[in-house]
Amino acid sequence: MLTQSTILLVCAGVLLLVGPAQAFPMYFRDRHDASCTQHPTVGYGAHGAPIEGSANNSLSLRDPKGNAVTEYCGGETYTVEAEFGEESRSYLSSSYGTFAEAERNADSDCPNRVLDGPNDAPVASKNFTLSIPCDENKENITIRMTAASGATAPYLLTTSTIPRNSSCSSCPPPSSDPNTSPPPSSDPNNKSGNAADFPRVSLAVVAVVSCMALLAGL
Repeated sequence: MLTQSTILLVCAGVLLLVGPAQAFPMYFRDRHDASCTQHPTVGYGAHGAPIEGSANNSLSLRDPKGNAVTEYCGGETYTVEAEFGEESRSYLSSSYGTFAEAERNADSDCPNRVLDGPNDAPVASKNFTLSIPCDENKENITIRMTAASGATAPYLLTTSTIPRNSSCSSCPPPSSDPNTSPPPSSDPNNKSGNAADFPRVSLAVVAVVSCMALLAGL
């Protein structure tokens, strides 16, 4: 017969094991987010609340020739350079465009974001490839990054707003071929039909409920 103290010790051990899982950005997507550009606004698990504008983290943009730029032109592919003050895992999103690295997230409805998971080691810097469609009605794009150096570290949030270069060449006219299918919606916030819309039950919650049931049965 298990004693109350034994059950409490086992429960504490289980919570210690599942608690660090909150450190992976991919788990935030599966449990808490509601759109393709949503970032944490509170601390989850043992994380501290988000800190905006940390001097330790930075975002920069480079054009196809490798030149640092502060404006973008539609129809181009850019390199987004992310720098962290220390080795971290990260979550990056753009209000417009597609990240080449998004394919590994198995999140086809949100090609505008990249999230680290259990198989991604913490790093001090990382590059991403962002393709921006040509749309003369788009003025600014916003790139946001949330990073954390560990399971108990605060979220560090970095935001970069990049204006459209007014001297960019005009977008090519749309195809007049009547047999051409319209392109899929480029709205990064459209996640209809994605299983990730339904947050998974946290392992920590399951552990707590199980422990309470065991204690009630004593």
